[in-house]
Parts: sequence; C-alpha cells; structure tokens
Amino acid sequence: MSADRPGPPFSAFLRRLGVRPLSSWDIDRQTACRRAIDELARLGWLANGGQGPVPHVPDLGPMALADQLTVLAREAAAATAAPPSQPTAVEAVLARLTEELSVRLE
Repeated sequence: MSADRPGPPFSAFLRRLGVRPLSSWDIDRQTACRRAIDELARLGWLANGGQGPVPHVPDLGPMALADQLTVLAREAAAATAAPPSQPTAVEAVLARLTEELSVRLE
C-alpha cells in the first residue's frame, strides 16, 4: 500500500464495493464494513499521535461505505510507515474485510 492509495488488489476491491447495488448490502456486510471503518479510523488516529478521543466516523448508510473505507484507508496508510516487504495494518484490515465479505481479490 502506498501513501496515496491502497495497493492494486485493495483498490479493485474498494471499487467493486462502490458499485454494489443497495440490495446487496445486508446487515452482516454493513456491520463488517463499519467494523473495518472503525479500525481504520483508530489506526489513523494512533499514527497521528493518538491525542484525545478516537474520532467517530458517522454512519452515512450503505452507499457511502466504500467511500468511507477508501478515504480512511488512504489516511491511515499515509500516516503509518511499514517496510515495503511487510503488509501494513491497513492491508490487514482490508484483507480481513475481504474474507468477511467473501470477496476474492483476483
């Protein structure tokens, strides 16, 4: 993952989430995405010094989930540094989400 955007498999994954029809966002999918959003917000907060309360990310509904995930993944990736050979915490959150949503990164 680079500082400006998620790596190619995750970029494609986030784009796919963005074009899902509203009918595909059942409560389990929404809950998994909200959990990932909260984790990404916490990672960005920690990387920026962790001062004050962890920021609350409002629930804007299922059609905003992909955008929220993308923005928070970019912000958290830009704030954290990891050796290029190791997956970052941001990538770990997105990888776990792909498993929870049963999405293959091909």
